Amino acid sequence: MSASRLRVRIAAGFAAVFALALGALAVASVTYLRRESERRLEHRLGRVAVDVGAGVERELRESPDSSLAFAANEVVYEWPANGDAFVVLDTSGRGVAALDRDSTASTVVRSFPARGTATTFDVPRAEVRYRAVATAVTIPARPRFPSRRFTVIAFGSTQGIEEDVRVLGGALAVAAPLILLLSLGAGYLLAGRALAPVAELGREIAGIAPTDLSRRIPVSGSGDEVDRLARSEEHTSELQSH
Repeated sequence: MSASRLRVRIAAGFAAVFALALGALAVASVTYLRRESERRLEHRLGRVAVDVGAGVERELRESPDSSLAFAANEVVYEWPANGDAFVVLDTSGRGVAALDRDSTASTVVRSFPARGTATTFDVPRAEVRYRAVATAVTIPARPRFPSRRFTVIAFGSTQGIEEDVRVLGGALAVAAPLILLLSLGAGYLLAGRALAPVAELGREIAGIAPTDLSRRIPVSGSGDEVDRLARSEEHTSELQSH
């Protein structure tokens, strides 16, 4: 049995619409994954910067005569080995202490756009891109304790985000052709079911003999296009009988 051209056209249209929807969904999924991952990274870096600032402030209050560099390095020394990375800058923008496991702190300091009280910026370094969050800290003056100002920049690689995006994009690229083939087959089957009343109507019309114009085409009463076609054909038969 040869394939119906009409069913093939309907199935192709169904697959094309499905492909457009699938493409839009893929783009939206990749975009959402990237933005959500970057948002979580920025939130984590912001918390690290705030916690480092609080630690430096605590060290300075416990030892008011200590320098910013001493207090910041104490925080670096006490910081848990959990993969965090940060650098502490004085008011002149010079790094006084850093927790840096891959020698990125100097690049971060050079890339830092010193403006505002908090900022987020990217740090390009070779093939790896870093996201950095800077927080300006001001410790109010108290008796026998001068006001202190410094900036904490926490930074982290976006390599994990890029890898997740590539994995998702690769999975979608592999799954898309299979999904399209399934949608084409499903569209062909659905088109057959949708056109079944039309085929039945064609058989009814073909079964009416030219001399038997009194025979009527059954109408389902659904009021759809097939019913309207059947009524139209019935009306034509009545006119011919008269």
